[in-house]
Amino acid sequence: MSSSPASSSTSNPNNLITYRFEEELVYVGVVPNYKDALDIVVKEFPILSEVDRERLTLSTHATMNGARRTVRISESGWAPTSAKLLRGEVIDVTLKPPVNGLKSRSAESLVDAPPQYLEVPDVKMGYYSAPVSRASSPAPSARSRKSFLERVFCFKL
Repeated sequence: MSSSPASSSTSNPNNLITYRFEEELVYVGVVPNYKDALDIVVKEFPILSEVDRERLTLSTHATMNGARRTVRISESGWAPTSAKLLRGEVIDVTLKPPVNGLKSRSAESLVDAPPQYLEVPDVKMGYYSAPVSRASSPAPSARSRKSFLERVFCFKL
């Protein structure tokens, strides 16, 4: 006995989900592969065809500790997540911001560069100049010295 598409769709309740990009919604069939899911996103939302695939993100909503939160679905998490989605459940399509206008980004670009230090001048090459010394403080006047001694040691000179 062969199964027809109609009977397989009724036996598998998780064969249809909804992609949402901005305010537009579209029903799509569930695919087990993340890259295939992104292909469908680009096909159904043609405006995204010029966007680098690394900027596309898929997310769903989950309730955690009584609060509804958005959860991004990674490539490795797509298969187990898509297998548990409810029929018609909404998957949000969003874009990560571009990184410095580049099409792709490397791991190095995500890490802050180490601080840059000033070069130490080479004393042998004659580039070093002696530090400028501060002018010495003026000597205290006899009056201020006298009043200080009177205040500190409680006697008069």
